[in-house]
This record gives sequence, C-alpha cells and structure tokens, in this order.
Amino acid sequence: MKNCFMVRQGDVLLVKITELPLNIVKKDKVLAYGEVTGHKHRFSSEQVTVFKNGNDEQFVQVLESSPLLHEEHETVVVPKGVFKVVLQRELSLLNQTKQVVD
Repeated sequence: MKNCFMVRQGDVLLVKITELPLNIVKKDKVLAYGEVTGHKHRFSSEQVTVFKNGNDEQFVQVLESSPLLHEEHETVVVPKGVFKVVLQRELSLLNQTKQVVD
C-alpha cells in the first residue's frame, strides 16, 4: 500500500483512509471489548467520533490528536485523521476464523 499509515494497540489496528464512507451511524467510543476481562479499547476525547456501518465495520474520525485507552495496553495517541478499524483475527486448526480474545 502506498503511503499507508497505521496505528496499532493490541488486537486493534487503525488504518488511515481518505474519507468516511457513506451510510454510517455514530456509535459509542468503544472499538473492542475483551471477552474475558471486560477491558475496552476506547476513546474518551470529545474530539473523536466512532461510526459503524451495516456490516459492523467501524470507522473513527479524529479531529485533534487523542489517546486510545486500554487497561492492559500502553496508551497510544492517534493523530488527526479518518481511520478504518480492523480487529485482528486468528485462524483455528479447523480453518475457521475468529476474533482474537484480548
């Protein structure tokens, strides 16, 4: 990918995109929940809006550099921009994919 900028925190990857897609709606500021611990990858800044589409894909609009928080990971400062959220997946021995448990 040419000029691809990414930010990673654990199993959450933010990939910079040029603009928000159509047909999205605002959601809470949590990008992913830990299935075992209940911890969350989340934003608390009012400068960040998180969206989702009908396929449960998430997108983030950051108006001013803002911290991405998590109880067990180092805080990552996400720069101004628009990002697609990619949740890391793993392949099982039966060739089935599932979301990585944080």
